[in-house]
Parts: sequence; structure tokens; C-alpha cells
Amino acid sequence: MHWLVVDLPVSISLLGAWGSWYYWGSKPGDWNKLSYGLQVGYWSVFLALGFVSVALGFLKKCLLAIGLVFGPFILIFVTVWGLLSGTVHLLSFLVVGTNYSHRGPDSAIECCRLCERCNAIVERSALLSGARWYFTQPVEQHQFHTKADLEVSARSCHMCAILWKSVDEFRELTEGSSDMEPDELTIRVSMKVEFMGLDDVGSQLNKRALTMELCGQSVGNAGVLVVNQNRSRGNSSHVCYKSLQTDSQDIYAWANRWTQSCSSAHDVCKNKFIPEASKHYLPLRLLDVGGREDDRISVKLSAQLDGHIAIDYLALSHCWGEAVNVTLCKSNIDEMVSFEINSLTKNFQDAVAITRGLKVRYLWIDSLCIVQDDNAEWEAESANMGLVYASAKCVISASASKDSNGGCFLPRELFRHQCTLRKWPNRSVTVSSCSKKNSQTSLKLFKDKAENTALDTRAWAFQERYLARRVLHFCEGVVFFECNTLVAWDGEHYSGEKYSVKAGVRADGTLHPPDDYTAVEQPVERYITRHQITAHQPSIWKQLWKARREVEIINPQYVEQQKQLAKILASSARSGIRGAFELLWRFAGSTLAEKVEFHQSWYEMVEKYSARRLTRQSDKLKAFHGIAYLVQENTALHYIAGLWKEMLVFNLLWIVESAAEERRIPEVPSWSWGSVNGRISHRLQIPQLSEESNGIAKSYRFQSSWKEIMPLISADVIDVREETNSLVLDATLWICGFLLPLTAHHVNVIYDTSLRPPSHVQLICLPVLAFSNAEVHPMGSRVQLHGLVLQSTSEYRDIYKRVGYFWTVESLPVEEILQGHRRASSIYLI
Repeated sequence: MHWLVVDLPVSISLLGAWGSWYYWGSKPGDWNKLSYGLQVGYWSVFLALGFVSVALGFLKKCLLAIGLVFGPFILIFVTVWGLLSGTVHLLSFLVVGTNYSHRGPDSAIECCRLCERCNAIVERSALLSGARWYFTQPVEQHQFHTKADLEVSARSCHMCAILWKSVDEFRELTEGSSDMEPDELTIRVSMKVEFMGLDDVGSQLNKRALTMELCGQSVGNAGVLVVNQNRSRGNSSHVCYKSLQTDSQDIYAWANRWTQSCSSAHDVCKNKFIPEASKHYLPLRLLDVGGREDDRISVKLSAQLDGHIAIDYLALSHCWGEAVNVTLCKSNIDEMVSFEINSLTKNFQDAVAITRGLKVRYLWIDSLCIVQDDNAEWEAESANMGLVYASAKCVISASASKDSNGGCFLPRELFRHQCTLRKWPNRSVTVSSCSKKNSQTSLKLFKDKAENTALDTRAWAFQERYLARRVLHFCEGVVFFECNTLVAWDGEHYSGEKYSVKAGVRADGTLHPPDDYTAVEQPVERYITRHQITAHQPSIWKQLWKARREVEIINPQYVEQQKQLAKILASSARSGIRGAFELLWRFAGSTLAEKVEFHQSWYEMVEKYSARRLTRQSDKLKAFHGIAYLVQENTALHYIAGLWKEMLVFNLLWIVESAAEERRIPEVPSWSWGSVNGRISHRLQIPQLSEESNGIAKSYRFQSSWKEIMPLISADVIDVREETNSLVLDATLWICGFLLPLTAHHVNVIYDTSLRPPSHVQLICLPVLAFSNAEVHPMGSRVQLHGLVLQSTSEYRDIYKRVGYFWTVESLPVEEILQGHRRASSIYLI
């Protein structure tokens, strides 16, 4: 009786109050015409009734009213939910239960290569085969290979390759384990649906994540693979269902796209350093590779080709080794007019196939285009080797081959590519590797695959690579495209990784004017805070008050600063060997600080080159001629045996990081780095400022740290003994400077060879350069003095040869020289 006495009157009163509120609220029609006071009163009553209803509900005093109002809605919701659940389960049975033939004849051709086990799993899996997520169970578990079978299958199955590489470490099962039989692995496929809220029109937003993971007792730590359900058809950049090697047509199509894009869009890849007279240079001979089906090729003289059309050719960069079986000689020059491709080694056969795949008619290979037993021809053609590679449309680099039989085509590393499991006309299902893909990992992959190779240790290959406008590196499991602008690889999401910049100097070797970078180096806040009034909205809630709030907006001063920064960086030199070479051939500097930048770029190249090996040590400078020739042709500088006449005060200051036992190259003067074997470096280096600060923002240093530079010698070149293509290879230097006994002051000595001069031989110090730069090691020193250690070569006291290098941070020797306490002497350096 309690509900009849209390709940019934309360419920009737509450329902009456709500009815009255609705009645009076529906009378006006257009609420925008009501006065502001009436609107406030109406919504105040609404809030009061709502509060009272909730309070009475918690006190259980109006259950009848609540039942009358919400009962029909609850009944409708339960009925609809039951019907929907039954429909979903029925459709799930019909769709998933019969989901065994989604592949179809058309999609089967375009899906990636899968083993029988993986293909069966994809066919059975509702999630992997592309069924809608709301028709399936959120988690699936599938029996898979054993560990041993997976390792074998990963060589040919794309999905197995990705799963195998997703495991960081496999655990070894102990003998006491109950699972001593072959370890079975499973694949866990799961769909996670996360509610993200409602959009502007009230529709539900969901974030769906479909993942795949390899599970098993032997799996130590496996990464989670992301399965993508793309709305579009998808565009896989490889066709592993046709070929597992790096010789497939998709590689050639990919390379052609990058070559065409580079030709049309990359200004720095036009090799403007080639002299005007050599713009249409062709080597003495070229290989005519013919058509795709031809089994014979021929050696042709370039003079016999049609000179009225531009002729493109590719050039091969490779390791000879001991396996080259066919070379061009005086005895077989007539036979090489036409010969079978099968008679060549693997490197050469693959190079012919690549040339045909890239739709180019001609190919240059050194051993087949230069008569090997004709010394006069070899000397003449080797002098033009730089032009051969600089003028080629593209260079084929057999990076993974240690000799001529290694070949360019090797099995692909499938795990680096996205695997297409299913593909339909309007959507696809793919799985991606869990490895990170960014600029750092891409460049690290390039370094590991393309640079840490046998070819990269060959001295002649240095200019073959860095003078080429484009290089296709056929590496172990992957192919790279490299040009003067970027590096790209044949991965699923391939994109060019551009070279970083050296902000402290322009691309032509000149320094940035202070007016350009002063404003850029000032700290500016990216965002500024302002008070903002929200705009009037038609909603009744926003008519009750005007909201005032603080918002962060982009700082206009910061925007202008970023524009200026981008402008400066666009004119800055690029880092790396290609950037160093660009600075050298474009050099327009004149000040001592700018000449230091030239010196550092030159020795950046020398350091990389000098660590490489040569079959004949007498080729030490010859294999570097192409680079020197092109720098000299584009500047007003004069090359002398590995150094530059205008930069002698800096270029003479080289050191040997790994000293050889003795000087084994007598044809080169002792003052040249080319006279010794070993990795060459210099002590005028400045540590490069990292472009990333805390992994977030980038900071740059534009101002030169070279404040005081004091040359202590004057030099000239006399008695030129050897010269090729206007490049001086051997000469004597006349030097006017200050000579100091080695024991006069405390100095640090670095000898050129491990075989030091006898103790009774008097050594002389020749100070070459003094400077003040707190960023040159040892950092923080007020002044540094660097020079050469010399030894007299005969009874004539003014003829010396270099035996080492010295440096000191003591200011006394510098003060003695600058204050004129010592007299200058003239000597000859051989």
C-alpha cells in the first residue's frame, strides 16, 4: 500500500509538471522570437524538473512515472537488439562459413607468393581473407609451421619471411621440457575496435586495428605485425609471385621511374661539372646489347655510331677478382665484333640483362671496351675514366658481387616488402613488417648493403660511383637507386631520402653573410597566446553566456623566421661525399676561412678514397684523376699531385691514420698523401653539429668558427716532372718559411710511416699554419701551430723530403715567428 499512498501521488504530480512544461514550451513555436528572460526561465524550469526527477528516482519515490516514460523505450531496444544479434549471427555463418574462395582467378595472379600452409590459413581466417570485422570473432588462433619448417619456408613464402623476421630471438627448448617433439608454432590474428567518440553529425567513430603475431614456446620476443585493410586496390611495388630474384620486371619499371623522375626534376643530377666540350662525350668503344631475345652482343667503336642522335649508355662498376675469362685484347679484337653472351662471366651477363631491362641499347664495361694489352690505349682511356662514368645515363653497381662470377641478381629479402594477402577490385588486405621505416633506418640499410661491400673497398670504384649522376646498386636482397639528390630503395613504401646539409657553408664554398643568418639564430617562440571570443552560435546554451577563452596561435614572426631558414638551407652545402664534390667543383671562395672549407671537403673525399685498395700502387693518384680533372676544369685552381696549389698552406697538413711500413710509391713526391699507403686524414676538422636536438627540433650553426688564420709559408711549384690532362702528377715545391729544430720546442709528432728515421739523422720542423679555433682538437686552445717534419736528402742543405707532421698548442713558437725573432729560409721539397 506504500506505493499507492506515496508513489502514485508523486508520480502523477511529476508527470503533470513535465506535461505542463512541454505544453507551455510548445506554444511559442519560434524560440528565437522570445525575450531573453523567457528563454532563461524556460530552461531553468527544465533543469529544476530534471534535478527533481533524478532525486526522486534515487529515493525510489516515482518508480511508476519512470516506468511509464522509459518502459516502452526499453522494450523497443531489447526487441531490436535481439533481432539484430540473430541477423548478425546468421550472416556471420553464411559469410564466414563459406569464405573459402575469396581469391578468385584475377586476384590470385596479383597476390604475393604464399606457401600452402599460409594460403590455407588466409583462406580459413575470416579476418585475413577480408571479411567485415563485425561478422567475425575478435581473436583467431591458427596452427602453423614448426620452427625448422618456418625457417625453410621463409626463403620462398612472403608471409613466412615476415613472420620469421618478426622474432628477435628463438628460445632453445631444454631437454627436460615436455615439448621435445618438433615445436609447433601458432599465428594469433586479432581485431581490436576502440571507440573514439562521435563525429559532427553524431555518428560513432571507431579505430580498428588488425594485427598478426607469431606465438609458441620457442618464440622469445616477437613483434606485432600490422594487417592493413585498404579501401583502394593497393599498389604493391613488387611481384614476388613471378620472381624471387632482383631481376624481375617490377625492378626495371621501378628503376625507370626513378631515372625519368631524376632526369626531369633533379637539377643537381644534370652533372653540370662536365666541361662544355665533353657534354656529348662517348667512350672509345661501347657494347651493343641488341634486343631482349638476342643471344649475341658486339663491341662497336663509338665513331661508327650515328652522331646525329644523342646516345645513352650504361656503365658497369664491379670487382674483377680472378674470374674474368673474356677481355678485349689485340689478338681477339676482330672476334669481339660479335660473340655469345653465355661466354661472359655472371656479372657481365647480368649487366647486359639490366641494360636491356632499362631499354638502353649500349653498355660500357672496362675489360671489354679497352684493349687490355695495349698500354698506350689503357693510359689514354684511364685518364678519361671519370668522364666515362659521369656521362653515363646510369651506372650499374654489382655491389653484392666479390668477383666477376658473383652476379647482380640475388634472392630478394621479402620481409622488407609489404605482403599482399588478398586483393579485390576495390580493396586489399596486406601485412607489413614490424621494422621501422624512416630516414635513419633507410640510410643505415643503404650503408650496410651498398657501402660495406667488397666493391666499396676498390679504389677505382670511388670515382665510378661519385661522379655518376645515377647508380643502381644491386645488393644482397635489395636494390638501391642513388643520385646526386637522394637515395631510394625498392621497398613497398619506397621514397627518396634526401641528403642532409652542412649549414655553415654554401654549396659553392662561400660563407653565409651575417645579415642572412642573424635573425634566424635568435630564439623565437613558435606559438603565442591570445584571448579569443567565441562566435555567436544558434544553440540556446551558447545564448546564455559568451565564452571567453585563451587560445594558442602560430607566431607570425616564427613563420617568417622559418621561411628565411629554409632559404638559407636551400643554398647550403650538402653533407656526404656527393655534397663535398659539389662544393669543390663549384668553389667560388676567396677568403682563408672559405679556403679551409675547400680543404675540409677535399680531404673528406681523400679520406674515404685512401682507405681503398689497389692492385697496382702506382695507380694511387690515377684512380683519383677523374675527380681532380673535373674540379680543375670548373675552377681557377691548379692540381698538383693530390693537392691544390692555391690551398697548399692547408693541403700540406695531412696525416696517416694507419701508417704503412715504408713509402712504396716513389713516383709521387713525399709531400703528397699519394706517396704513402694508408688511410689519410687531417687535424683541421671540426665536429659536425647534429641536426637533431633531443630528437625533436633541428638546430644549425651558420657562423664560421675560424677567427684567426695565419699562413707561415709561401710556396710555388717548380720542376714539373709528369703531367696528364693538364694535371700535375709529380713536381718539386719551392717553399719560403721558418725552420726549427725538432727539439727546440715541445711538439707532437706523427710520422708518415712506421719506419722512423735513424736517431742520428737531424729532423727539421717547418711551421706551415697557425690559427685560433676553439672547436678544433684540442678544443679550447688559444692558438695552434701545425707543420711538417722534414729530413735532408743530400749534402745540399736546402733539399728536403717529408717524413712526418707536427702540431703544438704552445704559443711561444708562434710568437717567435710572428715577432720576427727567426729568419725565413727557402727550401726545396721533393
